[in-house]
Amino acid sequence: MSVAFRNGYEAFIHKNISQILISEGHDTASVNQASDFAIDIYRNTASFGKARGGGLL
Repeated sequence: MSVAFRNGYEAFIHKNISQILISEGHDTASVNQASDFAIDIYRNTASFGKARGGGLL
């Protein structure tokens, strides 16, 4: 793992994306980069934060 997860949602996203990409035969470096990017998107996309009051208006 190359990112510190802030919550269980991030761990879930990272784990599942990693599993899918590894099963498709991608190399470890690419899997880690893509999974980290997914966490970055999750953290920086307002619509993912609706439950926390960060939804788009």
